[in-house]
Amino acid sequence: MKKSNYTNLKKLQEQPLPPGFDTASGPLECTLLNDLMFRIVFEANQQALKSLLCSLLHLKREDITKLEIKNPIRLGKRIKDKKYIYDIYLLLNNQKKIHLELQVLPQDFWTDRSLCYLCHDFGNLNAGDTYDQVQPLIQIDILDFDLYKDSKEFYSVYHFANDNTGRIYSSKIALHVLQLGKEEYATPEDKAYGIDYWSRLFKATTWEELRKLSKEQENLQSVVETIYRVNADDATLEEIRAREDELRVQRTIQNQMDHLKAKLSEQEAAIVRNAAEIAEQQAEIAEQQAEIAEQRAEIASFQNKQKQQISKKILAGKSLEQIAADLEEAPDDIRDIYETLLVELR
Repeated sequence: MKKSNYTNLKKLQEQPLPPGFDTASGPLECTLLNDLMFRIVFEANQQALKSLLCSLLHLKREDITKLEIKNPIRLGKRIKDKKYIYDIYLLLNNQKKIHLELQVLPQDFWTDRSLCYLCHDFGNLNAGDTYDQVQPLIQIDILDFDLYKDSKEFYSVYHFANDNTGRIYSSKIALHVLQLGKEEYATPEDKAYGIDYWSRLFKATTWEELRKLSKEQENLQSVVETIYRVNADDATLEEIRAREDELRVQRTIQNQMDHLKAKLSEQEAAIVRNAAEIAEQQAEIAEQQAEIAEQRAEIASFQNKQKQQISKKILAGKSLEQIAADLEEAPDDIRDIYETLLVELR
């Protein structure tokens, strides 16, 4: 059977809002944390994309004269077939490249991976180009995990800078990071540009939350409507469901790996504890052995001294009983030594 054509994203945004938007309730089947939903929504609604960029880059809408998506979605093709490694790859005003990257699963190597994304595209010149033609590049990482556990930043900007003076090496390259789970650290400037509202939009899991946000922040209304349009389009939603299944598998694998890591850490900690206990026991045994050796040496010294005393008394002609009395010992306690020495001294 021939597959039906997938919805054109431009037409998806242009069509009337399907009925039921005002009464939609309950959990979202797929949220904006689904990277395919993220891409579809902001490609279909480029006005919303402009609003997002204005917030994150501190721009005015009139600052954006042209916005070109360099990696448009082709629905019906697997995500792994996409040409670019970035979620959304933009050319802003024909002169500045923007990477928008959404990452939900925590990765210990994320800083390295994000730098690879950034540096891979910076200075990507064609034959015949000169270095002064290098286009500025900004990468914006939207993370649903902590970049650094001890960080108290919600939205941060990184540049290559001099360690001593702080002077920026080049303004043509920058890395912006939005940590969705750290909204409590949003600065007054973050709030002035509405970045906190965008964070809540990404984290929203119900239609009630989305409508509330759209009423509180006017520029989010069209985004919420686009999310509703996508959910009302069966073909597009089927693509997103497939992607959500892939993400669910990834999350499951990640959870299993985290569980195994935690179990391994517990086992390693137990090994360290056992090793410490064994070392402590070995130290105690060594101490006891030293005490025993010392006691044996004392006993040997005492016995040797006693033999010398008994020998002298035998040579002096004293009997067993007399010697025992001199030494304040019972005759039976020194009888073996006495008889042995008596034989040796004959």
